[in-house]
Amino acid sequence: MIFLERRINSKLVPKEREELYMKWDVPLEGKQRKLQFVNKLWTDPYDSRHVQESAEIVAKLVGFCDSGNIFKEMFELNFTMPSDKRVDNA
Repeated sequence: MIFLERRINSKLVPKEREELYMKWDVPLEGKQRKLQFVNKLWTDPYDSRHVQESAEIVAKLVGFCDSGNIFKEMFELNFTMPSDKRVDNA
């Protein structure tokens, strides 16, 4: 939780933070807004929309969204044959 809380300022611009705070019912003028916001993630595991939004936010804060092709990079398989690195002892 502390890791995510610390990443909010570095990964989200002020406008994004404010929009998320309002959407997740975190007071804009309250104390410890980042902590309140992070504590609201994953609070309703039975609501698929809530889970999806929480996952997207965490992915952005952690840095999975930086590349643009999250799933491709996570699940891409490399089927190329390894190069033959035998060394002839001549």
